[in-house]
Amino acid sequence: MQWGLHTRWSPWIVARNASSPSPYLPMTEVPGINVASRFAGRREHPMSTLTASMDLPPVAASVPVARRLVRQLLQVWGVRQDRDDAALLVTELVANVVDHVGGSACLTLEATFSDDWLRLAVVDCSPARPAVQELDAERARGRGMLMVQMLADRWGCEDHRGGKRVWFELRTPRL
Repeated sequence: MQWGLHTRWSPWIVARNASSPSPYLPMTEVPGINVASRFAGRREHPMSTLTASMDLPPVAASVPVARRLVRQLLQVWGVRQDRDDAALLVTELVANVVDHVGGSACLTLEATFSDDWLRLAVVDCSPARPAVQELDAERARGRGMLMVQMLADRWGCEDHRGGKRVWFELRTPRL
């Protein structure tokens, strides 16, 4: 089963699922997008891969929207990865785009969940790559990518259509 969230300037969520009577579901919260209430209880079949993406404007208000969307989406998907870590790292990646790219740039949040891995990515239109900076008590900022490096099981940056995709993966905790 595969879900796709696409909200580019639209009040609708597009859900691709054979059991869904209509592929279009109205958003219940703006700008928070209450995904949990719309998709709760829809994962009846064995999962192969779940995906979602959302286009956001590269403005400061998109940072809490992305964080809220990730928390709700991961709750609905029933992931066992640390949702707080995932939300924190997405917050850092989206904030990087807003702070360092901003303006008329594109910003897309992508999520993929398959078996033991959760992969979250932020795509933007700038080819400038993020840098992990050394911890410096004198600087009030510059710790975001260091947090990504420390909390993620894997992370990276790849070219994407003239811009880049910065991603991280979290593995399911072993019991």
